[in-house]
Amino acid sequence: MDLQALRGHHVGYFFAGRCYPFMTATHRKRWQRGAVSMFEIVNPPIAHLGDQGTFPPELELGEPVSETFFRETIAEFQPDIVHIQELAGLPFTLIDIAIREYNLPVVMTLHNYFPLCPTLNLFTPDESFCKTDTFKPNCHSCLHKQVDGGQLIIRTLDFERRWWSQRAWNLWRRITSIFKNQVDTPTDYDAMSSGFSRRLVSNIERLKSLDLLVAQSTRTREIYAERIGRDDIVVLHSSLTHISSLYPRVITVPQEPIRFVTLNGCASIFKGAKILLGALQILQKKGLGDHFSIDIWGGVDSSVYSQLLSLPMVTFKGFYQVKQLDEILGSPHVGIVPSICEEVYGYVGIEFLAKGIPVIGNRRGGIIDYIVPQKSGWLNVSSSSEELAHIMEGIIGDPSCIPPLNRWIAQNRSLLITELTLHVNELLCLYDQHTSKRKMPERKAENVA
Repeated sequence: MDLQALRGHHVGYFFAGRCYPFMTATHRKRWQRGAVSMFEIVNPPIAHLGDQGTFPPELELGEPVSETFFRETIAEFQPDIVHIQELAGLPFTLIDIAIREYNLPVVMTLHNYFPLCPTLNLFTPDESFCKTDTFKPNCHSCLHKQVDGGQLIIRTLDFERRWWSQRAWNLWRRITSIFKNQVDTPTDYDAMSSGFSRRLVSNIERLKSLDLLVAQSTRTREIYAERIGRDDIVVLHSSLTHISSLYPRVITVPQEPIRFVTLNGCASIFKGAKILLGALQILQKKGLGDHFSIDIWGGVDSSVYSQLLSLPMVTFKGFYQVKQLDEILGSPHVGIVPSICEEVYGYVGIEFLAKGIPVIGNRRGGIIDYIVPQKSGWLNVSSSSEELAHIMEGIIGDPSCIPPLNRWIAQNRSLLITELTLHVNELLCLYDQHTSKRKMPERKAENVA
């Protein structure tokens, strides 16, 4: 948004915003963040809890308060283009309003699978990729679980980088898990299934109606194309501001034990916590535990916490902030992205590459767009602990394989990493190419909401 504003565009941001526990009234607040006009729903009616779903879920099918605020914002800001980045905490009917009531060109970047999947990742409780039936989705089985509100509190109170907060929360989860089945609340699953079916069917039609869909990776385009039947989805690799400040370091043949690192790779099961734990246990049994180390940054899923931290090669570093990345990535030799879901892009892999660090990643999601086997890293084709352990064992046994990859990454940075300025240039070209079918008002600069 800042770069678009610098190009002379008038940019507005409409979003479900902050919640204040002692203020019950929902209202729209307009304020400025630099050159960007902010339109915030304070105390939004819809609560979005990330991969744990939206509560109450039926409001995603239509919520009049948010719809009214959206209409007021369009009337006030008068956008020429609506670019949807995320609808978390907002009803999907905003798409209908923009297109049917205001005849506006609508672009959407697919940052996750939220329009298709209430839990964002198309990842099921049995740890597999969701291939749900369009008219009878089993979404309630993924959502029928204890809400991890404690993690939300930790983030809200800015406790993420304090190691004790994570350990305290993991202990509390283990205690409460003993009783969770005794406080289960009966649910009308037939009604829920009907609601999720309507959500999926209507969103497929909405996605078909958009002027432009932008996928962050080739695999994301394939998944959406298969689900909604569009063959004109554009792949545009996104970027983040801080990536431009990360420069490749020179990695020579390590004289000390190989040092691996993962960023949020143990934060959840779908991020790869069990896969990584299994690989480390295999290497430990082979007697290689003293021949390498691994730094674990970010959260650790409670199901693997005790086992993972008991391994001698593991150093739990805790939560981190973006401004620490340059220092964090200043010494490890190899990065690991063990996600077993169809990660849309996997920014941590890009962060590793920006520092010249080769990456081990599973052949899933957007990761395959930037891991070139034996050039920028290694692909775990089976996405298994066994293959990950095999790859790590090969690196431990032959550290000389790392420097050539480090040099290739540095020499081919532009092939692997999209700088933010280039991303904006490409995005503005896409606006011109794909929104011409709707007549836009003649103005000196476009208003982008």
